[in-house]
Formats: sequence, structure tokens, C-alpha cells
Amino acid sequence: MARKETLTIEYGYFSNQTNFDLDATYRSSMTVATAGFSFIGFRASVSTVKTRASFVVSQTTMNTVVDFNLSWTAYRTNLDGHYLYQWVWDVDFLPKPGFSSCGRVPTAIIGTAQIVQGDVMPRCLPGLNLDSQYTECMVLPPEPTQPTPAPLPSSCTSVGNLCCAIAVSGQWTLVKSIAGEETLTLGYGYFSNQSSYDLDAAYRASMKSAQAGFAFMGIGGGGYTSSTHASLVVSQTYINTVVDVNMTWTATWTNLDGHNLYQWVWDSDFSSPTAGKHSDCNQMPSAHIGTSHVVQSDVMPQCLPGFNLDAQYKDCMD
Repeated sequence: MARKETLTIEYGYFSNQTNFDLDATYRSSMTVATAGFSFIGFRASVSTVKTRASFVVSQTTMNTVVDFNLSWTAYRTNLDGHYLYQWVWDVDFLPKPGFSSCGRVPTAIIGTAQIVQGDVMPRCLPGLNLDSQYTECMVLPPEPTQPTPAPLPSSCTSVGNLCCAIAVSGQWTLVKSIAGEETLTLGYGYFSNQSSYDLDAAYRASMKSAQAGFAFMGIGGGGYTSSTHASLVVSQTYINTVVDVNMTWTATWTNLDGHNLYQWVWDSDFSSPTAGKHSDCNQMPSAHIGTSHVVQSDVMPQCLPGFNLDAQYKDCMD
């Protein structure tokens, strides 16, 4: 990279494919990747375990429709590093009995909007870095043998005309890497429209359920919050205006305060509270809701919203 450049960076598919739906294939590939994928790292290829794989997918997921030769433009200076590195997914399709045509489907090469600026090749998986150039990586605890079970809902929550059991999880998601000084428009609310339920009502019902406890999808795996912690997190991230699809706000950021922006995001899964009752809840698509709670940092925030002791959310309250 020259000293100062305005660059247009491509992401999405690098070549067009006519024999499969591009966005649908990306979504199904990410579903498979959450169970584990091969990391072609600096020295060798290694397989990730499920907890880390799911975390990496969440950090690199593209919420817009994924197509051929998408692009974004940013101003860069080599004071932060002389090279730009992009996280890229390669997807190979293998035939199974009765589906031999899958073996003729070309490999999908999909670039993400996850960019690291540095002088050397990044060593870490996305989000597992201890410095902005990804040369120092987090050492994670061993993969748990059994996941902590989700608390069973004691009652249902009203969602429009239905009463559904709602399982809520929250996590930090990388929104954007900052090049120098940038004025950015950030999205919040629903990232995709849902016609099967009232968006605002589903958000309010989800937050009511979350106050009793939710799964925190942190770096080392998923854990469940107490109602006291959960109520504070909900109050810190609550959206008081009507929640709709693709809401936005704009602000100017400088990377002197951190090279990345992380957003607190809620995921809600709906199910029938009792067999045979309100079974339509089982057909409701999950709600993926971004908040306006954003942290600027060089590394992934470690703390729940409101439980930080520093601006970059590295030191947390007990």
C-alpha cells in the first residue's frame, strides 16, 4: 500500500456462477461452517471446533444479499500497516448418493468485509486477536464436553396473536474496520424483513423474555446470564423507538480509539410452549436484531453491555 490511498475493496463472489443461487449457497455454506471448517493458517491447515467456528461465522457474516463483485471504498494510510488482508471462504461441493451432480458444481470463493491491516500475515481467526494487526491471538479454554443447557421457559410470551416460548441469545458482532477517519452509516433493528410477525411486537416480546436470562455467545463459548445481569443488559441496549427493518444512524469515527466497531446483536428463536398449542410459533423465522450499542476497540469486547471497566470492554465487572 502506498502512503495514502482511497481503495475500492471487493467482497462477495469473485466470479459469477449460473448453476446455483449465490445468496442461498452462501447462507447454506455458513450453516455448515458453524459446525467446523478448515483454517488455512500461516503454517498449516487445521480444523476448528464448533464453538470457535460458530463464533468466526458470526463475526464475518454478511447480512446483505451476497452477490457477484460487491465492493466498498475506504481511505487508507500505511501508518497502520503496509498490507490489507481479507478473510475469504472457499466452499467445495461433494456428491452424495443420488446427488452426483453436486460433484460438478464449481468451488465457491467468497470474500467477506472482514479486513485486517498489518505488515505481516494475520495469525488469528477473526475476532480472536489481541492486537489490531492479528499477530497475537487469544488462548481459548478447551471445548466444553457438554454445552450448558438453556433454561426452560416457565411461560409463553405474547407475540401478536400467538403466545410463544422465546429463546434469546446476545453477542458482539464485528460491524466495520475503520481506516483513518471515516463517517459511517451503521444499521440496526432487523437486518431482514419478516412478514410472518409484527417486527416491533416481536422485539418487545424478545426483550421481555431476555430479562429473565439469555445465552451470551462470548469468545470461549456460550453461557447463560442470571436475571439480574440480564435485566441490566436489556436496559443498556433497549431501543425505545419503533423497531423496523434496516434502521440507520451516522457518526464520524477515527481509529485512534480502536480499529474496529462491534455491535451488540440479539437473536431470538420462537417455539411452541406446549405440544399442540400455538404450533405456528414453530414456523416463525428467527429474529436477528442489531442494537445501537456499539463498542470501538482493537479486539473483541469481553464484557456484557454495561459491565465494562474500560472503554474497549477488556476489563469487566464481576
